[in-house]
Amino acid sequence: MHRIPLNYDIQTLTALFAVLIRITQAQSQTGDAEHNKLQTACQEGAAAAALSERYEQLAKTTADNARTLMITSAMWQQKAAETSDPAKASTLTAISEVASSFALQALTKDSERETKMTAASKRLAEREAFLDGVHYVIKQTFNKQTNPFKASAATLEVRSGGAKNLTNTCDKAAGKANGKDIQPSAAGTPAWKKLKYSTDREIVKLVPTQKVTLTFGGSGCSNTDTDNGYGGTVSSCNTGISSTSEPTIDTIGTATPKLESIYEQNTPSKGCAHKAIDADDNDAEMKRLLKTICEAQKAAAITVPSISDLTLENLSSNPAVILAVRNAAPQFHNLHNSSENKATDKIKNYIKEAFGTTPKKFTELFIEKIKDEDVSYRGPKETAKVKRQALAEQQEAGAGITYFQEKKAVKPQAETAKTSSTAKKCKADTDENECTADKDCAYKDGKCKLKEGLKGKEMMPNLQTP
Repeated sequence: MHRIPLNYDIQTLTALFAVLIRITQAQSQTGDAEHNKLQTACQEGAAAAALSERYEQLAKTTADNARTLMITSAMWQQKAAETSDPAKASTLTAISEVASSFALQALTKDSERETKMTAASKRLAEREAFLDGVHYVIKQTFNKQTNPFKASAATLEVRSGGAKNLTNTCDKAAGKANGKDIQPSAAGTPAWKKLKYSTDREIVKLVPTQKVTLTFGGSGCSNTDTDNGYGGTVSSCNTGISSTSEPTIDTIGTATPKLESIYEQNTPSKGCAHKAIDADDNDAEMKRLLKTICEAQKAAAITVPSISDLTLENLSSNPAVILAVRNAAPQFHNLHNSSENKATDKIKNYIKEAFGTTPKKFTELFIEKIKDEDVSYRGPKETAKVKRQALAEQQEAGAGITYFQEKKAVKPQAETAKTSSTAKKCKADTDENECTADKDCAYKDGKCKLKEGLKGKEMMPNLQTP
């Protein structure tokens, strides 16, 4: 039997264990794999710009929810006004009110969401602009100074020329990680717990030293002091200075972003890590950014009502819809308690049958196709014909609804009432003199009767045309 050497197994397990440690460490850094890639202040600036844009996009994702819900509510309201079946009309009215209520909720929640995310977007954009500016000014070139010295008693002032130009030390390539853009996947992701941030104590490391070379007339200069102090270094140069160089920049340092907690104890449920910020705190700007990001992350989790909430199951189970149908539909008037299970089931089944039976059919008929239905109503001068959604978006929607309501309203039965009254006057046992005194009656065959010309009118139904 072939056996795998024990040391091979140990090596394999060690390698796997090392991989697991690296994965765990990577996950524990910030909670987001892309944000973990930040190693420099330059990359931090590029990431801040991307996160700013991402929050701006997220803020807009629910902006249209309220409008869509209001339009749907208006279309259902129109449909209810047109429908002659009282049960179905009441159901349409009820679900219209549900959609309207959702729209109001959507307005409030979207406003809160948009405010918090826009604030985070703005602060991140400011952070990117700051870091971008820092990387521009740290590397300068200077003009030559023709009068570099100003001596006075025991002092010698050495002046450089004015700055000539700036060089960007954080170009697009430097802002990438391994040649790829750092993605803003952290924005809106619950797993993101820590921000990588270069504090002022790190930023100052970017500022390089400057060097100016003084050239003397002779070669007597020497460097005998091990500490390069002023006394020994300068005193050995006994000839006049013949020239000076423009200041040059030494090596630029590195600012390393540090991990900063977004939440208290890195736990979202405990709230933001920085709730109250002292304006005099040296790290106030960093803490404001962390707090703003924390609030934006919480806002990203806000659920804004949308058209997807208006499903057949949700609407047929809504207590407000069930109650409205019980109150208006004749077949349910005798139900004493609409919240009882048996009563509820009956009404729910009716609602489902009235609106297409299946969720797919309901969505097709009352969410999608309803938009393009033709609607005709009495306009200012002539009949107006528009698509249902177009009417829902117009101020004339009310004119359309009142027109539909008037069409199906019960009309006064004036003519029928008059004929009925006349017939009562011409009773068979009415006295002949009294009978003939009434112009609508005639006395014939010993009886008082309605005149022949009025009989057909009495039997004629009261036809009304819109």
